[in-house]
Amino acid sequence: MSRGDADRRALVDAFVRTGALRFGDVTLASGRTSPYYVDAKRALTEPEVLRAISKAMAPFATEADRIAGVELGAIPIAAAVALETGKPYVMVRRQPKEHGTKAGYEGALRLAREVGDRRTEGLALTEIATGHWDETRLDEAARVGLQALEILRATGDHGATAGVMNLLSMTHYMSHDVHGGLRWAEQALAEARLAGDRAREATALSYLGTLTGADGRIWYELLDDLLRIRYYARGEHLRRIPLEEVTPISPEVPLQHKQIQVDLGSQELFCYEYKRLVFRTRISSGIPDSRPRENGIPTITPSGRFFIEVKMPSRHMGNGRITADLEAYELPGVPWVSFFTPTGVAFHGTYWHNDFGRPKSRGCINMDCSEAKWVYRWTLPVVPPEQTRRIGRGTSILIG
Repeated sequence: MSRGDADRRALVDAFVRTGALRFGDVTLASGRTSPYYVDAKRALTEPEVLRAISKAMAPFATEADRIAGVELGAIPIAAAVALETGKPYVMVRRQPKEHGTKAGYEGALRLAREVGDRRTEGLALTEIATGHWDETRLDEAARVGLQALEILRATGDHGATAGVMNLLSMTHYMSHDVHGGLRWAEQALAEARLAGDRAREATALSYLGTLTGADGRIWYELLDDLLRIRYYARGEHLRRIPLEEVTPISPEVPLQHKQIQVDLGSQELFCYEYKRLVFRTRISSGIPDSRPRENGIPTITPSGRFFIEVKMPSRHMGNGRITADLEAYELPGVPWVSFFTPTGVAFHGTYWHNDFGRPKSRGCINMDCSEAKWVYRWTLPVVPPEQTRRIGRGTSILIG
């Protein structure tokens, strides 16, 4: 079996037979409902399920030296894959032991530096530095980041070098060293351009858009995509979006086998692959009024067959007349926008209300921001992370 050829049906059947997969409306911990539920802990105690998982994952380990699993839930999976592939596995602790060897893992682990793989060592150090940064251990992030930089520079990997320089830039910004942050961002920009790495180039450019306010804090300068005016936001209220959060979901599924259905009566959205439900959630469609508004467009969400036509990670929605009226239709920075009509009706994230399940919009399909992002990543056309606009007929939509 090669990568991507996993027997999904056998895996699903194993979940069903063992009772680990159940269908029906289930209330999740988030409060939302789902048409199915996977009892992961039960699944991992069933030999049949572990056998199916190990066979599906084994092709991805052909070039691996070791299999690793983080305690607790990933340990049985790692053990099953190790048995399937004949490779040793390592148990990774969430926290190092506080006694004995104080080890962070159990098992024989060959370190990159022991086998002379300098690039892998540099990338591993970058990950460690990123972990320190995520936990706001800025001094440790800078120290380990400089170690990674020294190694990656020597390997000639301009993309990876730009990545660690971006990390050092943000570390300096968060330490209120703006000049240091700008210096590292400028170097990261040069390295990213040498590598042709558009994503890291965009990151460096975003860091170059920072400044220190009169309050001594770091602020970001943001350009409004409609009005071309600039806003400013405090640095601590923003975060980097890692690439794995915007990678496409199931891009291998052909265009004709993906479809979105919207039920205006129940105010629900359904996503299907090969006619199989893969996503379901509540939405807020347009207020059911077919009279044209001041912009000539009614607020009722149109019914019929449509296709995704334009996708943008963020969009200013409104007429562009900034006023003091809090009820005015003026919404900068609407996230994860997937347009499907020429008049601008779209699926998008909603930061101004969470009253999903009843019509509230000016015609668009309002969604929870995280769920709008899922739809944005799942639908076609795919938007590369460095692009802010993608045009092209994509996933089909049925609204009624």
